[in-house]
Amino acid sequence: FGSYAPTVADFIPAVKATGTASGTFSSVAAPGGFVTGYNLAAGESARLIYNGGSSTKTFTNSVGGLNWSTPGNWSDGILPGAGDSVLISSGSNSFAVNHASGNDTIGSLSIFSNNSLNISGGSLSVTGSSLLDGSLFVSGSGAATLSGPLTGATSGTIDVSGGTLTLNGGSSAKTLLLSGGKIDGTGSISVTDMTWGSHVTSTSALDVAGILTINPGAARSSGAVNSRGSANLASSYFGVPLSDGAVFNNYGTLNIGTNAEFWQGSTSGTPFSGAFDPSNYFANNFGEATGARFVNQAGGIFNRRDYASGSVFYGLAFDNFGTLNMGQGELGLRAGGTLAGTVNRSGINFGGLFLQGGSFNLSGNLSNNALLYVDGASANIVGNLYLGTNATLQTNSGTLGWASGNMALGSGSQLTTNGGNLSIPSASTLSGTGSINVATGTLLNNGIIQPGGASSAGTLNLIGNLTMGSGGVLVMDLGGTSAGQSDLLNVSGDVVLGGTLDTKYINGFVAGSTATNINLITSSSLANSMTGSFATINAPDANTNYTASTSAGTGPYVLSLSDSSTNTWIGNGSDNNWSTGSNWSLGYAPTSAQTSYIPDTASPYLS
Repeated sequence: FGSYAPTVADFIPAVKATGTASGTFSSVAAPGGFVTGYNLAAGESARLIYNGGSSTKTFTNSVGGLNWSTPGNWSDGILPGAGDSVLISSGSNSFAVNHASGNDTIGSLSIFSNNSLNISGGSLSVTGSSLLDGSLFVSGSGAATLSGPLTGATSGTIDVSGGTLTLNGGSSAKTLLLSGGKIDGTGSISVTDMTWGSHVTSTSALDVAGILTINPGAARSSGAVNSRGSANLASSYFGVPLSDGAVFNNYGTLNIGTNAEFWQGSTSGTPFSGAFDPSNYFANNFGEATGARFVNQAGGIFNRRDYASGSVFYGLAFDNFGTLNMGQGELGLRAGGTLAGTVNRSGINFGGLFLQGGSFNLSGNLSNNALLYVDGASANIVGNLYLGTNATLQTNSGTLGWASGNMALGSGSQLTTNGGNLSIPSASTLSGTGSINVATGTLLNNGIIQPGGASSAGTLNLIGNLTMGSGGVLVMDLGGTSAGQSDLLNVSGDVVLGGTLDTKYINGFVAGSTATNINLITSSSLANSMTGSFATINAPDANTNYTASTSAGTGPYVLSLSDSSTNTWIGNGSDNNWSTGSNWSLGYAPTSAQTSYIPDTASPYLS
């Protein structure tokens, strides 16, 4: 051997042949720790296997047939039993050691690189640890229970096509293939890549770091599935049932195909009962379960891009803290949740997010052109919410409320309540240049309305009625008299004034000696009324004098501003007398410290 120092599971092919090999050596003289195996790989008649000279039971296939249950196929001629350490040295696929029958219990199991074990029938229980650098297959009616940890992150493959694999310890593998049967147990599972097409009923988390391919038949009961890499849920009318508190967490990128779904399955773990009609999901009985949810976590990207009539999350709570890319795909959510991340829409058709049932908490960002429909659900704004350019938050049925947080409306964006009232809570701010549509309802301001935004002039449109509550504030930026230079609140319905008007100069504008009139609130119809008054008006600075007026109770609401060092004739008194205070911008006749200014629009005479 020279400097060679063998390690457990090393094997050295001794005889290779292209034909058929049979028989065994009658005696073998080999260094200590080596046993001889036969026909364990293609083109190989015999190999030396190093098991360390310990009490490890090594599969040798001396009798042949690759059968676990044949005593002569083991290094000491006796089947492994409770407490035994087992070493599998057999080629993959067609050369896998086959456990087809019997109920066996062993102490530990080692399947090294390029070696494999197939549990196709009976049961095999491992009470201690398992090492997997090769492949572990569970198929047919086989049942494998690994009570201790399974270590296989480097190169191990788990392939379940039938039967049940129960993992009660922390388990890891490079690849997990689940096309039939199920995975059960109480231990966590961490894999790099997974193809998922059958039922996972284990109660602890299944963690996928790399590529997750989700095929028809995938299902999850109880515990979590954590997708941290790239996941794909294919098209063709199938879905993933999550039952009894199961959670799918997307931390990476999830691509949802045409008519592909997640839904809440029944408590038995069966996704539905009766005949399944893929063309009409509403005709199927999906059962009832509790606590199942889909969570697009912070940093997660959910892509629903295909043009289709829509995917639906049936009975499954949906939370978004990351990014939803809707493209031209539609998505229906029917069991409530939290939408606190970003919703993007790149398609020109469809691409809407429909809240069709349950209660939703809203915040986050509806980016440019995004569509969010309240379509039977109860939705409540609970945090900062931004509607980007041409974005829409529309209530078709159900309810929309506002509990807390600020809302900003981008250009062309619109929030509609389907005629329902909407209240701005205390300490919350409505700002921007979009539209609020309450139809025949009323927008009650108990917080702050700020057209445009902080130090930015803009027009905010209200379709419906406005009532300023006693604690409400209207913040208006004043940048000049030309269109677009100052804030404007345009209301189509009735206006009841109250609360506080807070004005601020922007962009270097200040009122001069000549009275400057700026429209702050306009009404699109003279038939609508403007009543009440602001309890408090805050001038933009200490040197500015103001007066406020409406036209015959119908608007517009006009603020007249002038420098307080100049007292301007405005002629609002009941006479034309110089000494009448209401005829002057400061509310009293000019003093010796002021400049009196009489504009050319003054009354024909004064005395």
